[in-house]
Amino acid sequence: MKRALRPLTRYQGVTLIELMVVLAVIAIFLMFALPSYENVQTGDRIASEMNDLNGDVEFARISAVSRGIPVTICASKDLQSCSDSASWGTGWIIFSDFNGDHTLQSTQGDALLRVHSPLAGGTQADTLTGTAGQPGNFSGNLDWLTINRMGATTPGVLSLHNAANDPQWRHCLIVPMTGKTYTDTETNNPGVCP
Repeated sequence: MKRALRPLTRYQGVTLIELMVVLAVIAIFLMFALPSYENVQTGDRIASEMNDLNGDVEFARISAVSRGIPVTICASKDLQSCSDSASWGTGWIIFSDFNGDHTLQSTQGDALLRVHSPLAGGTQADTLTGTAGQPGNFSGNLDWLTINRMGATTPGVLSLHNAANDPQWRHCLIVPMTGKTYTDTETNNPGVCP
């Protein structure tokens, strides 16, 4: 009597060596991908914050022209009044400023038009600093911008950068006397950002 041979059964699964090779490939991939992802994330956050600021300055300019009264945008710590500080990272407010004194006074007819909360920035907040003057001719701190009924203002630059102050992440919002803003970066135009 012949004995029937059983067919060889093939085991399914992976060996320990195959698993270790796959994990090593994933680790190498992550080692290169994570820093790039963090750079993309930082760049997107800085661009978003700069777009918010640019939009708010344009909103203040449009409000001043359409209402026919001065409108002030200023740094604010409590989001209720101007902080008299060139550090705009704590947030800012926009208000109609009938007497142009850079102070929100509802008894004088001033009205709060818009509020922007503090900047983001991961473990440390991004920094937004105001400087009076124009690129190449900076002349002190910029605590506020008051835009007159014609849309003009005192020139200034608002410089935004990450907590580490890396030049690659330094963006500037330039506000000339005409009030029409434009943005630039330190990498594209060295010296434009204070």
